[in-house]
Amino acid sequence: MAKAKRSGRAAKRSVRAAKRSGRVASESGRKTASAHYLYCIGLWDELRSHLGAAMPDPLEPNGGLELIRAEPDAKASPAVLAAVASTVPLPQYAQRRLEAKVTDPAWMATRAMRHENVVQYFASAASVIPLRFGAIYLDRVRVRKMLQARRKELLAVIEKLKGREEWGVNVYCDESKLRASVLNASRKAGELRKEAEGGTPGQAYLARKQFDSMGIEKSRLEIGRLLNVIEVRLQGVSEAAKRLRVLKTESGDHGKLVGRFAFLVPRNEFARFQAAAKGLLKSCQPAGLSLELTGPWPAYNFVQP
Repeated sequence: MAKAKRSGRAAKRSVRAAKRSGRVASESGRKTASAHYLYCIGLWDELRSHLGAAMPDPLEPNGGLELIRAEPDAKASPAVLAAVASTVPLPQYAQRRLEAKVTDPAWMATRAMRHENVVQYFASAASVIPLRFGAIYLDRVRVRKMLQARRKELLAVIEKLKGREEWGVNVYCDESKLRASVLNASRKAGELRKEAEGGTPGQAYLARKQFDSMGIEKSRLEIGRLLNVIEVRLQGVSEAAKRLRVLKTESGDHGKLVGRFAFLVPRNEFARFQAAAKGLLKSCQPAGLSLELTGPWPAYNFVQP
């Protein structure tokens, strides 16, 4: 449910951005019954061989996955761009209707999963630019015009992604274990502990307050230090890195989520990246930190379509 809510918020932002760029369907002045929903962009020659019966479901039943091909421009480059698309009913995907629907967790969870499945299907076999939820165009002509207008930019991004995948690293913290680790390593904390155990009631109270405050502050500093170590180490075995936002309420089997990263990794260098992540896991475990490697994912965090 939390994932669906996060997807809904991201989708709503994407829909609003699409409205500003003029590509989301309007409810007025339009007679057509359908619009074109876009999943990702790639090269025509790479994508067309993967059209077939084994494809995942489109966003809406009977929408039908297809490629919308840009016009070739042999003078600039023989490479031809194409967008993976399907049709969606215009009444449901007009601007106001769509903004309301993306706040419905049940509706959004199903469509977000279908969107991800389509992008993942093509990304597993070709270099694609994944589009976030909500890229809707009124007709094929507008899609072709977009591909042509942004041809140089899109081709450069596709070239950047060739032979590369996005991998995620989530960092979890066992807060009690971390607190014990940092306090056991502190001489001052040891003195406060003794004072709390053997001092007068007033002295013991103040010592406990200082001891607790020290544990909070030292834990915070240690998490920051270790996250920097993880980021720098994995940057060294990848081509690009991004530190992602962490929601305060997120947690997992290994404790509270304290860090999220995305890394762009060449496929032929993944073993090296994985070995570095395992080494960091081993070195961070005594302090109560655990690393979770996720992926490969379409490179959402390294493109700006």
